[in-house]
Amino acid sequence: MKNILPEVLDDATDRLNRHMPDLFGYSDIDEMTNDTAEKSKLIAPVIAKSLEFIASRKTPEYVREETNGYDNLIYSLEVENKFTLTSCASSFATANNHSKTKVPLVLCVKVKNVFNHFPSISAFLIDCSKFKNSRSGFTDGVTKTGKNNNGFSKLHVHRDDIDAVNVIYGSVIQKRIWLHTEYETRSN
Repeated sequence: MKNILPEVLDDATDRLNRHMPDLFGYSDIDEMTNDTAEKSKLIAPVIAKSLEFIASRKTPEYVREETNGYDNLIYSLEVENKFTLTSCASSFATANNHSKTKVPLVLCVKVKNVFNHFPSISAFLIDCSKFKNSRSGFTDGVTKTGKNNNGFSKLHVHRDDIDAVNVIYGSVIQKRIWLHTEYETRSN
């Protein structure tokens, strides 16, 4: 993954640059919205498509197989992808409450954007089956409306569960309760 993620992000930038004006009438995601959640909803399928395109060309061990519960197979292991622009350091990923992962392996990719470019990245493969602390995992909060099926859930990892986190890009810092993510600046 480390070798292909920069190319995946470059491909996603190219796709956004080519298609945003025709599809949405805006030249970039910053022009379209300032809302991080809306930006994340927009970029997630674009990065997923770029990952499928690049990974399937670069490695035979990658198979896009979006099903109910996971997105792809890597070395025959079921992996769920979570792509986000969240700036919350203690959150490795965000998901809709009704679409949290159903498999233990989660590829978490957090990026920062400037227009349609992604100069900073943190990426992790998290094995939720290795969690020992019951506080690790996706939050299951209730929204302001009192429902929990239309809100967002965040993946937090307790500092006791650092062994469940495989760093691909960026770094992890042990804080008092949660592990925090740090971005790595991409070189171009």
